[in-house]
Amino acid sequence: MKQRKEKTMPDYGYFCKGDIIPAGEMKRQFLSKGMKPTTGYVCIRRLAGKQCKIGSPRGGRCECTHPLFDHTELFIKDGKPHTLVTQPYSLRDEELSALLSMCEKFNLKISMDGAAWHFPGRALRVVITQKH
Repeated sequence: MKQRKEKTMPDYGYFCKGDIIPAGEMKRQFLSKGMKPTTGYVCIRRLAGKQCKIGSPRGGRCECTHPLFDHTELFIKDGKPHTLVTQPYSLRDEELSALLSMCEKFNLKISMDGAAWHFPGRALRVVITQKH
């Protein structure tokens, strides 16, 4: 009896008009804009041109420790923090309110969609950038 080969699908992918886009490709499309992940602290304060409180000599609680920041990356462009991407599994009203307050405090803008590469279809993608 001949064994049937099963079609294998990538662990993560995004369904777009019936096609599967591997998560790595989703991130590459994002990186193609000349950005690369930071090797330093991943912190919303850095995006606003400030120092992360965790890495400062004074220490203390920092905004980047908020539970909303899950699977978070900070991307650098032209040597400066450019875009923060966080991929939470959910976003409750009080978390959204806190995020909007942080963005207002640091003069940042936010967009959200379902194109997370961490766990497509299960996580949200929240993109935070500087207002220009």
